Amino acid sequence: MDQHSTQTVNLPILTERDELEHGFQERELHIEKIARVEAKAAINLYAINTDRPQKEPGAVEETCMLRVYSAFQDCLYDILPVVEEVCVRQLSKGEADGAEELLRSRARECSRKLQQCLEERFKQQSERMTSLLVNRCFSVPPNVLLPEDQSHKKYPQDVQEVLRLETSIVDLQRAYEAEVCARQALLAELEEQREVQKHLDEILEWVQELQAAWVKEGNGSFHESFRLVMESVKKLQDAVGEICNKAPH
Repeated sequence: MDQHSTQTVNLPILTERDELEHGFQERELHIEKIARVEAKAAINLYAINTDRPQKEPGAVEETCMLRVYSAFQDCLYDILPVVEEVCVRQLSKGEADGAEELLRSRARECSRKLQQCLEERFKQQSERMTSLLVNRCFSVPPNVLLPEDQSHKKYPQDVQEVLRLETSIVDLQRAYEAEVCARQALLAELEEQREVQKHLDEILEWVQELQAAWVKEGNGSFHESFRLVMESVKKLQDAVGEICNKAPH
């Protein structure tokens, strides 16, 4: 009977302890899962922001730690009421009703102190966690070769060779720009020549029409007559110029 009664008394205590331990295990797994998810999200955010020069230093690390701290607070707020309820339930067995209310008040005060202690401890550890994130997660070790750097491994070049290639690229760029300017100048000159050619073609067409008309009228040799006409026009222009100079202004 004594053994049976002892087992009967200890059974609820083991059940409450198991419930408490089970709750702690579930919360720890939940915290670990959320921390992994938030860290993965922060790493993805870091990978997205690596191509953005305007990104402020430490923004990704602070975002990751803020998410982990938020997950820690959420889980802490869920765990503490469970712990408080279990403690009050265990300590209030066999006590009066007033004692249970007093225990609940004291348990709430202890939970608040425990919460403050854990939050301060977590804040102290957050700096170390941030440095670990920067050094272990958000930095590429010297012995790790990224996929976009495979070409450097395949074609290794020293610093002098790289500088020489960069200088050659700058010279080629300048030569290309000079060639472009020269091409534009040649195109402009070609356009002017086309305009001149068009004007000369019109003059040639007019001379041919004049020659055909001259031959049709039977005025003799066109070239000799054209020379005489041009001399007459020249003399006429000189005479007009002299008259204009002698005329009173």
